[in-house]
Formats: sequence, structure tokens, C-alpha cells
Amino acid sequence: MSSEASTLKRQRTESYSTGNVVDTCGKTSFGTYSMGLPRTDTLILPPFMADIETRHPDLWFEDGSVILSAKDTLFRVYKGILCDASPVFRDLFTVPQPPDREMMEGCPVIRLNDSEEDMENFLKVLFQGIRAMRTVEGPVAASVYWPITRALIRLGDKYQVDELLEEGKERLQARLPGTLAAWDELYYPHGIEDDEDVWPDSVHAIAMANLASQHNMAEVHVRALYRCTLLEPATLVGGCPGPEGTREYLSPPDLARCMAARTALVKWDVLMRFNLLSTPQKLDCCPRGYKKIRILLTDYDHLMSDLSMPLDFLGRASWVRRRCEEAHLCTDCTELYMNAYSNTRQAMFSELRIYMGIYSNQ
Repeated sequence: MSSEASTLKRQRTESYSTGNVVDTCGKTSFGTYSMGLPRTDTLILPPFMADIETRHPDLWFEDGSVILSAKDTLFRVYKGILCDASPVFRDLFTVPQPPDREMMEGCPVIRLNDSEEDMENFLKVLFQGIRAMRTVEGPVAASVYWPITRALIRLGDKYQVDELLEEGKERLQARLPGTLAAWDELYYPHGIEDDEDVWPDSVHAIAMANLASQHNMAEVHVRALYRCTLLEPATLVGGCPGPEGTREYLSPPDLARCMAARTALVKWDVLMRFNLLSTPQKLDCCPRGYKKIRILLTDYDHLMSDLSMPLDFLGRASWVRRRCEEAHLCTDCTELYMNAYSNTRQAMFSELRIYMGIYSNQ
């Protein structure tokens, strides 16, 4: 292989992030668990005949100078913009091509092994800028819309478009914020006493944890793993859906951390209940209620009932108020317990690393 052709390969030690897929070397990668092997997938796949190849409705420019093929979708874009943004594409286009190279409508065809969805989002941001990030519909805010974030990180890294990579990492940080106030605003917009999960794509916490780990975003990785502990066991083990039918899995160490954290968080919940018993009481106020709530907080049947709720220990405040109401505490006394619970939430959020079994930047 010539030295020029060798630029088509990026010999890098990377984590794989496309689920259970077979790369061009015939090896199988599992989730984003780093195998510690140099990456050897080539940028250009051998030409193949697809049953149907469709032109992307928004990313097919009639005056474009190059056609990129991802799975069965064709993108006709501008070579100059690609070269300006990406040193990988710049090097690619400097390699002499054989006279019988694949052409379409006078443009060279470059076949890539990226998913159609990732390539679409990557090119939309590259060619349409911020406008592409504001065209998201539905309950998920555009600033944290996962498919765009995933594409920016994966392909921004692969094609060395540093600006888009950093944008993707900032969006991932926004999806897993580092303060409890920002966390509450994002995940509990109706208040921490609302037990409803407002995020229909929470299953992608697995992919978020993988990318955070791959890019050494230690604190974001911890918070992503916490979100993983909220998934059903079958999902946690069976992985989350990736682009075009692939699946993503946690690495074995992260899966073990999530399983162990479930037990640690239940222990925290029980200990927190006993700590609530020491909540300062208002003198001469609700004496019977204080006696009753002490029973309600430690009663086995009530404990099992509370733990049967969705086990989001950062958000399940409704049971505290419910127990106060059952004990007929007044509004002021109820707020004493709610404030005490809020303080324990803050302490737990600050120590998530410990509960997730990560004691250093690893």
C-alpha cells in the first residue's frame, strides 16, 4: 500500500460505538467497550450494488461536486466545504484515484461505512449550521436532541471536525448537567414530586455513557451511568437501539457498576428515611402527626410500597409528601420534611461518583 493510500486509514485506538456490527476486517465490536485495538476500518468501502439508493431530499445539491453514500442514501454536497472543515476529507481528495473510479452525474462517489442517520445529521449541521439544530419537533428540546448530539460526537471525531466535536460534547454535557438545579429543570420540569419520566429516549443513556467514557468526560459518564440504573434490567443487559437496527451495549465494567449501584441506592434510600426521623420538630405543633410519620417512614409495608415506584432516587419526592399527608402534618411541618429530603438529594447528587462505584477519574 502506498504512503498516500495509507492516509485513508486512521490508526487510532478507539472505542467502537455502533453496537454489534462487523467491520471491514470481519471483526465484531461490542457497544463502545474499548478493545484496545487500532482502528482499521477504511473510509471508503468497496463499491456495492444496493437494491435502492435514494437521494436525500435536503442534502442533494444539483451543483454539488461529490456524492457521499451512507447505506442506501446519497448525499450530493460540496467537496470544497468538506475539505475546509475536515482534514480527513482533505487528505482523501488528494489521493490519486483510478481512471475507473465510480462516478455519478459527473461527480465521484465516495462510499462510507457510517450510518445514514448519523451522516444526515452531521452534514445538516455542517452545511446548514445552527438552523439544522433548531428543526427538532416533539417534547425533546433541540439543544439536547440525541441523534444530532451522537452524530456530532461520532463523526466530528472520525473526520476530525473539531468544532462539531466540541459542539456535540457541549450538548452531551447539557443533557447530563452537573448541578442539581439544572438537572431538576431538565428531568423534572413539573417538579420533583412528579414521577413521570418526560424523556421518551431515556434508553439512550447507554449510548451516552459509552460516548462520555470514550471521550474522557468523567463526570458526565457518572451521571449517564446513573440514568442507566433507571432502565429495566432487560434493557440494561440487552442494550439500546442504535442507528439502522444496530444495538449499543454497556461495557462489562459499566454494566457491573450499574448493577451494584442499584443496591447501593436502595441502601441510601433506607438510610435516608431514618435520617428524616431526626428532622427538627416545631414545638407544640402536630405532636400526634410526628409520632405517626415516624411509624410510616420505617414501616416495612410502606417501605416496599415506596420502593415499587420508579426507582429514580433523585426525583421521587412524592412519597415524602404523601407520608406527611397520611400523618396529618400541617403545611409548615410538611415543608420541614420536604426541605430535609431536598438536602439529602443534594448530598447524593454530589456523591454520585461514589454510589456508581467510581472513586477516581477512570
